[in-house]
Amino acid sequence: MKGIYLCLCLLVMLATAADTKKAPTTTKNVMGDVFQSFLNLIPYMNNEMKFRDSKNETLIRNNLHKLTNAFEHAKHLKKINSPGFRPSYDVIVEHLKHTKETFDSGNKVFARTRLKATTQICMTCHSQLERGASRNIKKKLESVTRGSFSSDFDYADFLYLTRNFNKAEVYYRNEIRNRIEKNKRLRKIQKSKEAHFLDYTIEKSIKRLITLHTKINYNPQKAIDVMKDYKNNKNLAKKLREDIEEWEVALKEWSKNDYRGKFTSRKQVESFLTKNLRSLDVSSLSDGSEDMTLLVASGALYRYLNRYPKSDIAPELLYWISVVDQQLNFNYLYSLSGMYLKECITQYSKSPFAKKCLAKYKDDIEFGYSGSGGTFIPKEERDEIKRLESVIK
Repeated sequence: MKGIYLCLCLLVMLATAADTKKAPTTTKNVMGDVFQSFLNLIPYMNNEMKFRDSKNETLIRNNLHKLTNAFEHAKHLKKINSPGFRPSYDVIVEHLKHTKETFDSGNKVFARTRLKATTQICMTCHSQLERGASRNIKKKLESVTRGSFSSDFDYADFLYLTRNFNKAEVYYRNEIRNRIEKNKRLRKIQKSKEAHFLDYTIEKSIKRLITLHTKINYNPQKAIDVMKDYKNNKNLAKKLREDIEEWEVALKEWSKNDYRGKFTSRKQVESFLTKNLRSLDVSSLSDGSEDMTLLVASGALYRYLNRYPKSDIAPELLYWISVVDQQLNFNYLYSLSGMYLKECITQYSKSPFAKKCLAKYKDDIEFGYSGSGGTFIPKEERDEIKRLESVIK
């Protein structure tokens, strides 16, 4: 049996699973229809005027409805209920539900923002998968071209999601080059060597390239080669160049590490955790000094967790995956960190690590609702903490 393709293609499989009464041949037709509905949304996701145009309202609403229902009725899928995937699934179900509600209420600007953020959530799921799309799905993907996207970066993200990594790398590099050219023109106009546009897509593109060669296909030397291409480029912001140099130093250490991209035994997992994670001070990770370690670890731990979900070390892996997500994915609309902690608590309540996951969850909630005026935790959050506490008593 083939594995689930990727989070984008997962839409298709979820829709199929939602209609278990249909015969297999009919199910295939449903799969194609639902997948096509997602592809139909792409031109509107990437064009605000099209998304807001009342003439397109019915098409967008129908496709959102189909996607939302597909996810909501897929809880019984075995793969979805594995510890590495369930947190992503729970978040995206809620995300799509609220996206549809936002669109129906008339707030199309925010609905479009939410819909575009769906791909960011999907990346967490998709990067865990080991197989690409079927031949039929690949044909549909090939119909989506650069012209459907507002930027090289958006198109590269689509290619990344569909596991067309080689082509994605080309367009991430295109985005970087085009942004650098804009910075050159700005500096010439303002006659300042330090003038530059906000380089968030440059930084994200470089991070995506590094992710390809660390988390997904482990080859730290290729990631180092990426950084060599950009670390001395004076047209990049100074802070970004400094970050790149730090990432390069960290990955040079990983190139000497005995980790080779996957674990073949529980003993190797234990060794990896002891050497690279267990001694970390989680409270001080925000300075970014351990980002490359966390990035490598995320790929390693996801792969083992999804292959051996019943392992007695699964609760600790979920704890560290939550730490990784909190640190590396803070810029997404959603962080899955809390969901991984809940998974650790509820599915492995008898494990000693369940208490550690609960402690971190409570600390994160308190921090998130603290400010200059004090700490004000909403009732629903307090109730959720009580529920989780009751699970491990």
